[in-house]
Amino acid sequence: MDMKLRHERILDCRYYNGEDKCPESINEMFWNYEMLWANREDWDWTEEKDRFKRMGLEFFENGDGTPFDFKCLLLNRYLHWNLGTDADTFSEWYISNYQQPRKTNRQRRAEKRKPKLIAQCRYYNGEEENPYKNTDFEMIWSYESCWVERLSESYQNAQQLYWHLGQYPGMIELAKKYKIPRSLLGLFINRYEYWHSMGEVYIDGFKDWVESVYVKNGKMP
Repeated sequence: MDMKLRHERILDCRYYNGEDKCPESINEMFWNYEMLWANREDWDWTEEKDRFKRMGLEFFENGDGTPFDFKCLLLNRYLHWNLGTDADTFSEWYISNYQQPRKTNRQRRAEKRKPKLIAQCRYYNGEEENPYKNTDFEMIWSYESCWVERLSESYQNAQQLYWHLGQYPGMIELAKKYKIPRSLLGLFINRYEYWHSMGEVYIDGFKDWVESVYVKNGKMP
């Protein structure tokens, strides 16, 4: 199967992480279901998805990190083994037995990466609320916070920002000079391009902003 698809599916698993055998400390049933799902792309989920929707579960636990089609697979197995027959009992079983005991691989990876990314910021320090509200640095904090969240979950976001940075001469050297992560500087130049230059970046103006505002007033990483 497509390796990028497999990689993304593994990140969305909670128990299977690409191993050949189920680790002793892992729920073997869920590990097996995730292993089959992550390594096959030829299943037709139409019937399972229709059943999931008919039972009123279409928006069940949206945003918990588990893809819709895998939830449909779990419902299929739940009904097959006669663990219950209605939406309420499945919901309770899913949350207490599958979801709550273990976060997704993507979520656990993000938790490990976040402290390292936050340490490279000059304004964002992991706060839930922006301490720079109504100041000139409010948006900088927001951009750094966004950068941490995006990169903690996906390396692909970094590659996109590297590409953006590379479109302008001297930016990689600027990042090295002030020890600014290239992907973060790529995000800044993207936002500067949008807000200040209406689609066209004036390099000297952006460099001046980096040196006189961002670097001068922020803490050293």
